[in-house]
Amino acid sequence: MQKITAYKCDNCKKVTVTKQGMKKHEAKCFWNPDTKSCMTCDNFTPDDYEAPRLCSRGMDLQKGLNTGCPSYKIDPVLIF
Repeated sequence: MQKITAYKCDNCKKVTVTKQGMKKHEAKCFWNPDTKSCMTCDNFTPDDYEAPRLCSRGMDLQKGLNTGCPSYKIDPVLIF
C-alpha cells in the first residue's frame, strides 16, 4: 500500500490526485455557487421519482444542468 496526496473539492465529494485537476473541477462544479449553476440556484427544483428537474425561469434542463446562468439567484438556504 502507498500513501498518496489527494485534493477534495470544497463544494462536493469529488477527489483528485492533482491540484490542477481539482482547480479545473471546482471551476465547473455544479455545487460551487461561483459557477452560477442549477444545484445552488433558488430557481431550481431537483428531480424526484415522479417529476423532472425544473427551472422557474424557463431554462431548458432536458440536456442537463447549466452553469453561468444569467437568471441565477443563490438559494437562500446556502447563505451562511
